[in-house]
Amino acid sequence: MMYTINMDRENAFYYLHELEDDTLVEVIDEWQKHKGDENARQAWRVIPAGLLAKEWNYNARTGLVHDKVIDKIFEIILENYLKLYINTVLFGHDSINPYHYAECFISEDMIEDEFDELFEDFEWFACDEKCNWRISDYGIEKIGNYVMAILTEDDYNKKMAYIDMVLSVVHQRSDLSSWFVEGGYNTLQGLYLGVV
Repeated sequence: MMYTINMDRENAFYYLHELEDDTLVEVIDEWQKHKGDENARQAWRVIPAGLLAKEWNYNARTGLVHDKVIDKIFEIILENYLKLYINTVLFGHDSINPYHYAECFISEDMIEDEFDELFEDFEWFACDEKCNWRISDYGIEKIGNYVMAILTEDDYNKKMAYIDMVLSVVHQRSDLSSWFVEGGYNTLQGLYLGVV
């Protein structure tokens, strides 16, 4: 997933909306390929702990960042934010009706009952290795605001600061942190204590 940097807010909003649509199609396609396989899990990437620690320690020593590393970290954050938001809606944990949210991305003649049947058992596909549903009523709005800020920012030190704010949000819940960073809460705790 590639993105354009330093967009104005309006272009970033439309860009993010297009990425959300693309990601929704990918989520639906992936689910349809694996529906019925009780061992299948939604594809999910996390920020490698070593990469994150190395960049944060480099920044602490020098005040500088590696632009490509920040881009890579943000790419994973953006992907996971979108999947987390989509899962939350599809699970019915948002004010948006899941059927109306996804209806234009599935069969045109599918009715709501068929939609419910299509997504039956989706919650066990969109869960982590501990069987925690990958949804979040907590933090989605804050993370989304930071994602928008990163998309509209051209200064990579500021991008890193916004990424740090995202990590501060996910750090507050161990399941959420494990969906963004390898090692989850323990990695982030070590990073913030300066022992990683």
